Amino acid sequence: MRQVKSPVQIVIICVFTIVLGTVLVAGSDGRTSVEPRQATVVIHITSGPDQILAIERAYEMARGAILEGRRVVLFFGQAGTQVAVRRFPPELRIDQAPPQWQQLKKLVELGARPVVCGESAHLFGIRDAEFIPESEITNNDRAIFRISGPNATVWTF
Repeated sequence: MRQVKSPVQIVIICVFTIVLGTVLVAGSDGRTSVEPRQATVVIHITSGPDQILAIERAYEMARGAILEGRRVVLFFGQAGTQVAVRRFPPELRIDQAPPQWQQLKKLVELGARPVVCGESAHLFGIRDAEFIPESEITNNDRAIFRISGPNATVWTF
């Protein structure tokens, strides 16, 4: 093993150790360094097409969270898996509001991340290809925790 002989070498080793330690700690939660560490709101949609008021409210909350600078995950589970499909009735709306599918599309354009519980989808007979293209289908019970990150706020509709 080589011995350190000069103070410059000691400083270089110390700086390298600090930088390496910082990189390891920053990456220890599984996120990439380019992902923003902003507050996350998970909108858990368990209501189906027959509960349009709940879906409308969920989309309003998601839109508000995005406008406040939060990262939004739309998690479709149980009957809510029927809401994220392409065959969702295009005319379904409340009063003068845009149709539900247009609202979902706009939320995704604004940065919302749609995630679908694959097990719920399977129970409703929905194939992965039927969901909006941006959807992430997960069959891992713990995936939502990885996706949402620590200290996420969850709203269920």
